[in-house]
Amino acid sequence: MTSRAVYGMAVICTTAGWLWLGLHHVLPQTASTLPACFFRAVTGIPCPSCGITHSVLHIGQLQWASALYANPLGYPAAIALLAAPVWFLYDVA
Repeated sequence: MTSRAVYGMAVICTTAGWLWLGLHHVLPQTASTLPACFFRAVTGIPCPSCGITHSVLHIGQLQWASALYANPLGYPAAIALLAAPVWFLYDVA
């Protein structure tokens, strides 16, 4: 896999993450009816990433304990969503 393909996938994933968070922020009632986790929809068992969206939204609202309770992996996800665009812009420049 070339570095261009890796950057392309990273940009797509980061953009999708920001759009997903934006949807949950702007339309919380509509977004909550969407099946967020394919694994949970099929098996009924929460996967390790279930709750990350809620965790990142709580971090954005400075609700640290609620974010930790929703999913501790929300903290690395929030850092990645903030650092990735800066990293992409740095590499492009």
